[in-house]
Amino acid sequence: MGPAAHPALPQVRTALAQPRRGDNTWGWNVAVDLEIQHVCQSILTRTETAPATSGPH
Repeated sequence: MGPAAHPALPQVRTALAQPRRGDNTWGWNVAVDLEIQHVCQSILTRTETAPATSGPH
């Protein structure tokens, strides 16, 4: 994901802070909520543990 993901991190954190995630059009679904939560947590983990790049050398 790298540095390109950093602008999206506030939205990812906001999604994790919500009590429910996902589309309410067809009703709330626990499996969808858990998948979104897993993906958001994975994004945060990967971007926070990724080594910082200083650009091309």
